Formats: sequence, C-alpha cells, structure tokens
Amino acid sequence: QWTRMEAGDRVAHRLWPLDSLRPRFPLLAPTAGVHDVFVRVVHQVPLRLRPQIVDADQASRHDSNQMLWAGLLLGVIVTLVATCVQMSLSFHDRTYVWYAGYLVSTGLAALSYSGIAQSHLWPQATKFSSDFIVFAIMVAFAFNLQFARSMFGATQGRAWQISARVLIA
Repeated sequence: QWTRMEAGDRVAHRLWPLDSLRPRFPLLAPTAGVHDVFVRVVHQVPLRLRPQIVDADQASRHDSNQMLWAGLLLGVIVTLVATCVQMSLSFHDRTYVWYAGYLVSTGLAALSYSGIAQSHLWPQATKFSSDFIVFAIMVAFAFNLQFARSMFGATQGRAWQISARVLIA
C-alpha cells in the first residue's frame, strides 16, 4: 500500500504530516520482520539527501533545542532594538533607527531560515516562506547601507552617497 506525504517550503506548514521545524514523516510500518520502504523525493533543484530514521523523542528534542537557541537570539535582538530606539530618541540620531531596522530584518531572516517563522508566524503560507528569506536579507542590506551612509556619509563625498542610494534602489 502506497502512502503519499508532503512537506517542505512550498507546502503550508499546517498541512505537514508532523509538526516539526524540518520536514519529517512518520514511518508507518509493522514492527515485526524486515520491510522494504521506498521514498520518492521531488525537488526543484538537484539535491543530495541523507535520510535518517530517528526516534520521535529525539526529533522533538532537536526541535526544542533549536527553538531555545532561536529564542535566546530573538531576546538579544529585541534588547538591542529597544536600546537602539532609546538611543535614537535620546540623541535624535537616525543612525540607531537604521541599525534597529537591520537587526529586525536579520532576525526575521534567521527565523525564516530556521523554519520557526513558517511554523509559528505564517503556517498557512506556501511559497511565501522561502521567498521571504530573500526579501528579509535584501531589506537588511538596505538598512545596513543606510546605517553606513548615516554613520560615515558626512565624511564621504557626494559620489559615495549617490552610489549608496543606487544600491538601495
């Protein structure tokens, strides 16, 4: 009997067979005896996979560990953003705003890359989850250029400021 299961960045997370940060599939086979299992993986680009059979508890611990580290990273980013906002309001300097924007977009890119954003922020999205990584990185690059222009722009010539604006566009 054939069973079809789908998961990945082009399938809404709420439709995955197991709630996990990475595509995982339950192995539905009788416990007694030797059984052949055939797996067909469809991917848009050539891909080298190393399939592993892991215990459900081990997979859950791995996801929990990854969520812990992502939570710590998110806490540091939120603290830095709050500090940047406070510094920007205190000194009336937009440099801190650009850096805060860079931190937020980089944090969102990291959450999206790790699968946490697809699991918790937009579980019904299909194509958006993988495209958002590229968008967040591009926004982070734009904020980074604005930060550099704000920080060093007064000491650089007009040509440098124009080229920074062209790169942002």
